[in-house]
Amino acid sequence: MKVMEKSKKGPALLGKDGNALVSLIVINVVVFVVIKFIEIIFYFSKLDVVIYNQTLLSQFALVSDAKNLLSSPWAIFTYMFIHNNLIGMLGNMMWLWAFGYILQDLAGNKKIIPLYIYGGIVGAIFFIAAHYIIPSSHTGLDHMLGAGIPLIAVCIATTTLAPQYRIFPFLAGGIPLWIVTAIFVLINMYNFQSQFPKW
Repeated sequence: MKVMEKSKKGPALLGKDGNALVSLIVINVVVFVVIKFIEIIFYFSKLDVVIYNQTLLSQFALVSDAKNLLSSPWAIFTYMFIHNNLIGMLGNMMWLWAFGYILQDLAGNKKIIPLYIYGGIVGAIFFIAAHYIIPSSHTGLDHMLGAGIPLIAVCIATTTLAPQYRIFPFLAGGIPLWIVTAIFVLINMYNFQSQFPKW
């Protein structure tokens, strides 16, 4: 009942002050632009991309070895705002907009940022734990960056709130949101390792 009552208020509009979804997307885009600008500086300074990865990305990306958190504890937070390639960033922001818009419609404007951050932190803890259960030498993955993990949290939370929510209602009554979520999670997990540069 509470969800339905809140949804009647309507989602925060794109240009409305305090739109948390827009703020979250803007933060991701701005961080991407800054990171790429620094990479361009490295390139024109004729510095190896490996140096860029080791001196910059390694400080903000989440490394699977828990010992690294002692030297860069902020990485458990910063990794979820850093994207290394344009296609990955745009894809994540499109999914974030789609699910975030529905979430704001259902639960209001104040839920998405805490959900994004807490989901990212919980995902980071699982990622580090998995390193010790399934060594990275077997997976080829020793670090993580990007909005993929917190975005999964947003998708699952949105679907949990309204599993029968339908999109594209003009297509035979619409597609249930849980189907879209399942497809997104499968695609995201399949492309997981390709998102990260080799260090």
